[in-house]
Amino acid sequence: MEEAKLLHQAGADPWNLLDPGRLLDLEASLCRDERQPEKALTLLDEAFPVSHSQGRILLKKGYILVVM
Repeated sequence: MEEAKLLHQAGADPWNLLDPGRLLDLEASLCRDERQPEKALTLLDEAFPVSHSQGRILLKKGYILVVM
């Protein structure tokens, strides 16, 4: 994940085509799969205000809250 963060920060996106919350979203999925629900929820909370796909963030958050 660290390499992905560095590459994301180094890249240019002048037209804002890339979802700025996607990397946090993916890291939250990794934490969920590693059975770290608290960390996953924190990452999703960070991703929500900047994400272009807030619905996906809410679905993932709901899944974690119900299942874990």
